[in-house]
Amino acid sequence: MALEEEIMAPQGYRFTSKFHYPKTLINTIEFFTPLSWGIPIILAEWGVFLPLQRGQVTIVCVIILFTSFFGRRMIQRGVGRLLGYPVSWSSIFSIRIIYFMADFSVEGGEYRSYWDILLITLAPLSLYIALLIPLLLGHRGTIGNMLAFILLAGLLPTIADIYFACWLVTKPRKSVLYIRRRTAWLFEPLSVEQCAQEATAAQRPEQARRRRHRKIHHH
Repeated sequence: MALEEEIMAPQGYRFTSKFHYPKTLINTIEFFTPLSWGIPIILAEWGVFLPLQRGQVTIVCVIILFTSFFGRRMIQRGVGRLLGYPVSWSSIFSIRIIYFMADFSVEGGEYRSYWDILLITLAPLSLYIALLIPLLLGHRGTIGNMLAFILLAGLLPTIADIYFACWLVTKPRKSVLYIRRRTAWLFEPLSVEQCAQEATAAQRPEQARRRRHRKIHHH
């Protein structure tokens, strides 16, 4: 049975659309992400923009390597946990190259509201920007330069989140979503007329059963 057939629409909602990360986007992110690990080395060699010494560059590259894989996942799971959703922290460290950038970083198995999903999706991008702006505008020391490099590199994996958020903002705000690794099923609320039709359709089998029962009783 197809997964779409297994997912039942919650009461009062109907399935309307499905989101799936395109392979082109995934391949693009995975191609350019390793470049972010080499950018600090190149800029340090040229002596431009946030100059760092050799040992500091090594530390930055190691941290960027870690945050590229785990930073976004940890932030999104943390926000999801604060919102009351179940979270598997151990899954953060299940490295699968085909998943490590463009996934939803949430546990499946239940429906989530439109606003909760949007908040979880944009949490890493929002946090990185909030930390990065004062670093770029203010006076930075060595630690500030290192942190700025790390945050700039962390922005790259959030391209997948921006892509999904752009799709999501075109949908009704009262929708709910069912999430799997890279796929989201969106369910929109039924209109008053549709709810009435659904209630009528549910009553017809019950009425038919009652008529059959009365006929059997008379015999």
